[in-house]
Amino acid sequence: MKHGKKHNKPLQFEKNYSILSKTLGDSQATYDLTAHICHEQVATSLEQVLSQLLQSGTHIHHLLSSISACEQQRLQYAFDSAKTLPVEIQFSSAKRIIDDFNQIQDTLLLVADQYFEHISVQKTHDISQVQADTGNRSMLHSTLEQKSYQDTIQSSIAAWKKSKSIAIRNYHLGLTVRTIATFLGEEGDAIKIKMNEDIARIFAIHPSEHAAFAVCEGEKIQVRLSIKAIKGGYILLHIGKTFPIYAESRKHLNLQVEEHIPVTIRMGKKRQLHARLHDLSIGGIGINVHGINQAPYNIGDNIECQLTLGTQPVTLQGTVRWTGSSNDEARIGVELQHNKNSQQLIQKEVLRMQRNIINAINQLELPATLQKALA
Repeated sequence: MKHGKKHNKPLQFEKNYSILSKTLGDSQATYDLTAHICHEQVATSLEQVLSQLLQSGTHIHHLLSSISACEQQRLQYAFDSAKTLPVEIQFSSAKRIIDDFNQIQDTLLLVADQYFEHISVQKTHDISQVQADTGNRSMLHSTLEQKSYQDTIQSSIAAWKKSKSIAIRNYHLGLTVRTIATFLGEEGDAIKIKMNEDIARIFAIHPSEHAAFAVCEGEKIQVRLSIKAIKGGYILLHIGKTFPIYAESRKHLNLQVEEHIPVTIRMGKKRQLHARLHDLSIGGIGINVHGINQAPYNIGDNIECQLTLGTQPVTLQGTVRWTGSSNDEARIGVELQHNKNSQQLIQKEVLRMQRNIINAINQLELPATLQKALA
């Protein structure tokens, strides 16, 4: 750890710093964020630290995921340290930790909203060029046409060799999960990376259990990696197709909804439709209408959506931004009108869903082949 002054709680500080630096990198801002999490004195305010991280190109997905991972570590440490104490004291300690992290996450979302509003005004973040959070993204493939496949791969391998590291990621219900792996070089037509539990978990998230994605040079393109062989202490990976990094273009954290949440849609005097929520973010929602394969609305239509988030019924006003179909379902993407009360409710629900996803990932049972490689 190179940054900042010597701290008073080395064990907890270093554990939290290790979690954050895996995703956010080794920087003064990462150090300062760790200090805020550990309640240590730091000259830079939490708002300034979070703003610095966003301005440096860190995505809000990664910030939220890393902060939630720190929360899990702190809760586990608190329970381990207090397991001989009365249950009331354990509960009080856990509640304090959760309240602390809720405050940090709330601050992050407020800072992020201000940040995106600022750069939107400067016309440096034209979110309208991206087809909302899900749906037809074929337009983004033009990025790949501007640079040949081989050039992209070769320049990326050269960068990985130089830094001796490679960023590996996967996606689960819309949440990006990533870690930094040690790059060991090439072997034939494959690349070689060091095997550890974080890497095993990243691959285990994928439905096939042996595929993940690596960030290519420039942070705009990712390449599919599939496990070719698992050897003592390292794995060989085949390099597959390249794809744009869709999530990096989104303004708000967007999560796929696991629960069945009914949605009633209305537009003017047209008959109401019954649908279900597919994905949710502060800026928009995705809706599936079962039984039809053609969207019932046109892009630009203003609609009203009634649904329940948690235990709270909510009515959302929005504009249809994209339409599509999947099997026997029509899909609709809706950009929500700004409403402070509903956005706060959505924010809480997104954070709840995110915590559930992270808990599920942390408790994921590793496949036997990956588990054996760690033994």
